[in-house]
Amino acid sequence: FFLYNLGMLKKLDSGIEFNQWRIESNKSTILNSDEMESLQDRLNAPLLPEMVFGHNFIRFSRVSSDFQIDFNANSALATWAENAANQTVDVAYSETWSKERSDVIEKMTRQTYDWTFTTRFKGDITVTENTTISKTDEQIPIALLTSMDPILFYDDVILFEDELADNGSAIMNIKLRVMPRCFFALQRFFLRVDDVF
Repeated sequence: FFLYNLGMLKKLDSGIEFNQWRIESNKSTILNSDEMESLQDRLNAPLLPEMVFGHNFIRFSRVSSDFQIDFNANSALATWAENAANQTVDVAYSETWSKERSDVIEKMTRQTYDWTFTTRFKGDITVTENTTISKTDEQIPIALLTSMDPILFYDDVILFEDELADNGSAIMNIKLRVMPRCFFALQRFFLRVDDVF
């Protein structure tokens, strides 16, 4: 998303608004146990990550229309849950650890679902009927992103995180940077699984 005219700049409590774009982020605490149970039921998921920041989001809204792109944990996990069935990942354990924690191993690694929370979530897009979304051959202008323009707004928002029962780490976050001529969001899903076989 690139903005070549700065136009009217308005700072918000949780973001910035300019040139007909409202860019917002929210950081909050992890979901409490009731919220986690409700989300797990809604997604019909076998389990959820240890830490779900269900009230965190980054949102891009076009002020003059209903066009919106939203990144949030609930939708990211919904995408995972839709595709989690019949996905397995096996890991190696030390013999002593295995004997002491056989219940955890069975729960996490011998299931027929993706317990790494790998998701192909690309954001939720909301549009009106008269809005068309199409593929483009345009590429990200790296020179514009690496220019020394001042950063008007920056945030790094975690959506969820899990230590995979001491078998590695899974974390999804969104980094956001707003500059006078452009804005940029980078969604990252980082996964490390130890001793996969």
